[in-house]
Amino acid sequence: MLKPKNKGFSLVESLAAIVIITFVFTGMLTIIINTQRQTVATNARIQAVEIAGKIRDDINEAYDYQSLLDVVDAGDYILNNQNCGVFPVGDACSLFTYQANDKIYDDNVTIVFLAQTPEDATYRMIRFEITVMYYEPRTIMVEGVVYE
Repeated sequence: MLKPKNKGFSLVESLAAIVIITFVFTGMLTIIINTQRQTVATNARIQAVEIAGKIRDDINEAYDYQSLLDVVDAGDYILNNQNCGVFPVGDACSLFTYQANDKIYDDNVTIVFLAQTPEDATYRMIRFEITVMYYEPRTIMVEGVVYE
């Protein structure tokens, strides 16, 4: 009796191996791409937090309680790159000049001076929020307070 010579793989086995390898490589490539995107977003977030902190420090140095009290007397005041020229106190446009890694964040920053609550008035403070869009649509918000 003769035995058939089965050397190598059949066509079906080869195609099945190719399909399995393709799925494995596709999964690995997806993980690598998502990890790279997350790394870029995390680095952008770090830069946005640094910029928001600098803006908060600048507000605390450049503005005092009395000058901002008139601004928030009528309610929340939203300050951005488009309306900074009409801000009634100081040079607000200088708050929108920060950049990191050759990216200027002027259009990505919004500052909201919040209307005073009774508690704010008691402690003579003005609260504000700085929002920075760092990796669309992701944003961070840093809060600050100006005391008398």
